[in-house]
Amino acid sequence: MLKEHTQKVLNDFALSVIEQAKFNLHSQGKSATKKLENSFKHNVKVSENSITLALEMAEHGFYIDEGVSGTQRGYNTRFKFKKMPPARVFDKWIIAKGIEPRDSKGRFKKGRKSINWAIARSVYQKGLAPSKFMTKALEKEFKTLPDEIVQAYGLDIDKFLAFAFKDNIKSIK
Repeated sequence: MLKEHTQKVLNDFALSVIEQAKFNLHSQGKSATKKLENSFKHNVKVSENSITLALEMAEHGFYIDEGVSGTQRGYNTRFKFKKMPPARVFDKWIIAKGIEPRDSKGRFKKGRKSINWAIARSVYQKGLAPSKFMTKALEKEFKTLPDEIVQAYGLDIDKFLAFAFKDNIKSIK
């Protein structure tokens, strides 16, 4: 019975974290293509002597959440650009944001590649400011976990944040 209760509480917790993270992305204007929010997944496993909660998201979500230091501006993050991101990764984003050049008939005009390159160069130099969309969601929802679960597993927020994500991204290539 305790196992089923713990699993339900943690499953509800994970769903709430994901919902809050999606809300944070929207409120910060960071969900133009919805690729990131559609990548959110969770998995809860409770066994006799252990508990596993894995939250997963697309790799670029870690960079958006924690930020990335650029060549001219640094942030308190484990990520730093080593080379300029490829300009093509911004193509769908500029279309979704409506900043691609179009003619009077709505057709794409030449120059989109130049805009992509300019954005890539700017991001490389200025970096990405931390949004904390996922970190804030985890911190907020962690406070709602029943005390008996937190105490039973000896969890504190720092340890919980450390193991909640399945992937541990080291740096941007």
